[in-house]
Amino acid sequence: MASKLERIYAQLPVSLQNVAVSVQGWLYNRGRYGKSYPQYVNSLMRSQWLNAEGFRELQTVQLRKLIQEAIEYVPYYRRMLEKFSRNIESVTLHTLKEMPFIETSLLRTDTKDFLNRQRLRFGHGEGHTSGTSGMPLIFPYDLESVRFNLAFRERQYRWAGFTGREKSARFSGRLLMGKHNTWPYWRYNLPENQLLFSSYHITAETLPDYYEALRGSDVTYLDGYPSSLFNIAKWICENNKQALWRPWAVFTTGEMLTDYYKSVIEEAFGCRVFNFYSSSEGSPFVTTCPAGRMHVNPESGIIEFLRANGSDAQRGEQAQMVVTSFFQKTLPLIRYRIGDVGVLAEQQHCPCGRQMPVVERIEGREDDVLYSSERGRVGSAGLSTVLYKIPGRLRQSQIEQIGDNCFVFRYVPLGNILSEQEKKIVLSELHSRLGKSAEVRFEQVTEIQKAARGKSQLVVGLKRSQSRKDL
Repeated sequence: MASKLERIYAQLPVSLQNVAVSVQGWLYNRGRYGKSYPQYVNSLMRSQWLNAEGFRELQTVQLRKLIQEAIEYVPYYRRMLEKFSRNIESVTLHTLKEMPFIETSLLRTDTKDFLNRQRLRFGHGEGHTSGTSGMPLIFPYDLESVRFNLAFRERQYRWAGFTGREKSARFSGRLLMGKHNTWPYWRYNLPENQLLFSSYHITAETLPDYYEALRGSDVTYLDGYPSSLFNIAKWICENNKQALWRPWAVFTTGEMLTDYYKSVIEEAFGCRVFNFYSSSEGSPFVTTCPAGRMHVNPESGIIEFLRANGSDAQRGEQAQMVVTSFFQKTLPLIRYRIGDVGVLAEQQHCPCGRQMPVVERIEGREDDVLYSSERGRVGSAGLSTVLYKIPGRLRQSQIEQIGDNCFVFRYVPLGNILSEQEKKIVLSELHSRLGKSAEVRFEQVTEIQKAARGKSQLVVGLKRSQSRKDL
């Protein structure tokens, strides 16, 4: 359920909503970009040119620090990794494979068992996973982890030729409009020089307003969900307005960037698309270099590409991604099965000159899109935020499109069944994203059906539904 502050914000006039957004932006900036942040950025700008052996040495050192701190302060790792505590210096990258996997269900059920409470002394906030598996995770994070995280984001911006502090337009899963459902479809974050656009009000009728707002705002770059940016780009191409206005670059994150989406976005805006793979839990980053290839950022952690039996996948082979994070110290992740699927490139040499591992593609969130008569395409990352409104009440959930503007919300309750009030909260949140005309029915189940490759899927689009049910 929305907090009191959220309810107050929803009723404010647009001008005061802009003030509220800017105040929040100022508070974020003060904590996120202070103290150690510049040192993190400078360090990453130097380390990007390490050779393969240099990266292996760096990862070995960071892995030992991670395990030592986890054993000392985290109950789960104190039990599971006790044998390594006797001789941390013996730990190598190969040793990692002797450690157990962490499943999402375990992390969600026993979150407190994974917390490093020592880190919370240095200042903390609340973070959320994307919830695209249908099982969102809510956990505290410390400011040092956030600063290190953002330093990688700045390096990605620098690979594109700027710092990320320039004027930008962002499309994400935030509910910005409150009681308002008409122009303007954005709010302004003054401290970050950022226009925050609503992803939920992009329709055939409003697309010209979005385009004119972008064209008149003189932003340097666009940032956000591929599905939202694609909707705008497609309208631009259909109306022969390609490259009449050009940002310097487009950055995509939060959802699967298909080759089709990428080509349409690049055609519409006349600039390059840089994809940024990450996760709220703290997965190591995979980012796009100036040569257009995706690189694992070794300083952020280790990504293992594994077959179903746990053996190493070959280059070019579809593989499960298992992650170990070096920057998420509050909720340490060591061999975490994140649920995404990726493919290491067969050709590891990159023209950019960086010797970071090259990833051909990441497939974990492809086709996670619903279609609404009022809102058009709605991606999984935005829909996942619905689940934050009833934290700790769902073991699993899924929303499936079964027809034109018709949806089923399936759920496995955690504890007691959902009350009528809780269902009303979920329905209200879904209507905020899909439009009030969307027909949604609730279905309590004992288990959510797995999708291909064994992954739980929050969103089942109409095309995938038809292939299963011949709709």
